[in-house]
Amino acid sequence: MVAFAAKDAGTLGEAHMRKLGIDWVTFEGRRLPYRSAKAGEHHRLIVAAMRAKLEQNPRVREVLLSTGDLVLLPDHVQEANAPPEWLYCRIWMELRGELNK
Repeated sequence: MVAFAAKDAGTLGEAHMRKLGIDWVTFEGRRLPYRSAKAGEHHRLIVAAMRAKLEQNPRVREVLLSTGDLVLLPDHVQEANAPPEWLYCRIWMELRGELNK
């Protein structure tokens, strides 16, 4: 899923998790906090996945670098206290900065 379909699925999933009292996700059999106030294991996992996408797809690298020093912003309103792992635009800008070094 991409874009608004992914956002809508995440919103629905989070509502179900809240109803069930679940505040974690799993990866490789380990529970990770779902909404962290500061960057933690879930954030590191998201960054690693985004970095892998960048390394495996030359077109993604090309498009990201073509943005130059533009400030990337989400195409939707993010909540004020969004966990660091949800700030994809910020993560992409950090990865772009690494590429430009």
